[in-house]
Amino acid sequence: MLTIGNFSAGSAPNIIPDTAVLQGTLRTNDSASREKLVRRLKEVVQKTAEVFGGSAEIEMISEVPPLICNPVMTDEMVGYMKELPIPGLTPVPDTSASASEDFATIAEKVPSVYMYLSAGYMDERGDAPAHNPKVQFNENVCPIGSACLAHCAVRWLEEHP
Repeated sequence: MLTIGNFSAGSAPNIIPDTAVLQGTLRTNDSASREKLVRRLKEVVQKTAEVFGGSAEIEMISEVPPLICNPVMTDEMVGYMKELPIPGLTPVPDTSASASEDFATIAEKVPSVYMYLSAGYMDERGDAPAHNPKVQFNENVCPIGSACLAHCAVRWLEEHP
C-alpha cells in the first residue's frame, strides 16, 4: 500500500511551481511485493515526469522490511494469552496487516511476535481509524496490553530457561 501523506508545492494559487515534494509510506506484507512496488514506483515516477518534460528524484529516507512474525513463537504467545482471565480477549494469530514498524528490522534477525492491541471504541467515537486526525483511543485497554506482555514474558521464560 502506498500512502502519500504530504504534498508540498508552490506558495501562490496562480503560479505553477518549479518543484513539488511528495512524501509518503510504502507498506507490504512480504519482501517480494515490496521490491516490486519500489521498482514500479520509480519507473512510473520517472516516466510520468518525462511525459511532461520534467524530471523527478526519489529518495528513500527509511526502508523498513515487512513485519513477519515467527509462527511457532506466535502460537506460543497466543496460548499464553488464552490463559489469562480477561473477558473479551480474543487472540487472532493468523492476521496479516501491512504495518510500517521499525520492529520489523529486529524480527528479520530474531524470532519475534508482534502484538496488536485494539484500542478503538465500538460507538461513534470509533468512527475515525488510526492515523486519522480525529481518531480517539480507548486508554482502558492499556492494562490489558500490559498484562498480556508481562504474562507472555513470564510464561516464555518458564518454558525456555
